[in-house]
Amino acid sequence: MESEDAGFAKILTVRGSNKIPGATIVVPHAGDLLHEFVLAMNAKIGLGKIAWSMI
Repeated sequence: MESEDAGFAKILTVRGSNKIPGATIVVPHAGDLLHEFVLAMNAKIGLGKIAWSMI
């Protein structure tokens, strides 16, 4: 969230791959970001393919 000052995200990946087994996001309205990681995990889309859309 661009307007938020505080918070963090921890994205777990499998060593040697971009596979995402889990993510923790702690900011107000975290659900607005979390759904992208849930989609990536369910569709087996790696972090490398979704990272550009979150910057």
